Amino acid sequence: MSVVKTDLKTHRVDIYCTHLYDSACTFAEMHRKLGILDANNVPPTSVRNANFTKLVASNFNDADRDSEAINPWPTHKTNLPAYKKFYEYALTPYGAIIINRILEDNNCADVDKFEIRLDDSTTTRAGAHWISVPSNFPLKKHYPDGEAIDAVALIHHQFGHTRFYTGHSEPATATIEDVRITVINNGNPARMFNKFEPIYTYYNGIETINIITGEKQSGQWTFNKTDPRKFAPL
Repeated sequence: MSVVKTDLKTHRVDIYCTHLYDSACTFAEMHRKLGILDANNVPPTSVRNANFTKLVASNFNDADRDSEAINPWPTHKTNLPAYKKFYEYALTPYGAIIINRILEDNNCADVDKFEIRLDDSTTTRAGAHWISVPSNFPLKKHYPDGEAIDAVALIHHQFGHTRFYTGHSEPATATIEDVRITVINNGNPARMFNKFEPIYTYYNGIETINIITGEKQSGQWTFNKTDPRKFAPL
């Protein structure tokens, strides 16, 4: 049975890579999407720990530094799952680039300081100048359709909704079509880099969109296990 499942996974990935424009499945395409094709642009592993420490000190919303902080992190936060996942993200080559970009922006007077917030009242979210996660992030190990959640790739997906990818300096509501593009450009390349299967559908609470085709259908649906271009009942 495991062989059959493996063959189905390979078959689905082949369909994704063949039928989705700009799917970024080859080594070069995937690395270009993640911004790591040119190794000179990637902070070396020797500085990633130090950069994460700087990020925590300057960009993690902290009530000790700001009494009006939105959703601040507690003083003792290093054991929180969310903290550990951000640390894991910061050590990846693509995460290291984003962390470095945030640190560089901290020196720009005309740019709002980017904030990394803790928010247990909702799921992982992001805006132009912030990203927030629950303290027990990720809250689940699998999506409703059974796909494994890659927490590090999910962080990279959320960064796709920030100014570092959208270019927005003001708040902007992400449509379900926007989310599909972010899955294609951020989430799935990171998932595949991390050896996870790409995501094929996204549900926004009202309708489901197919990542490969862009087709939408009212309600929550999963993908057909033999052809992820098609919807299937959840």
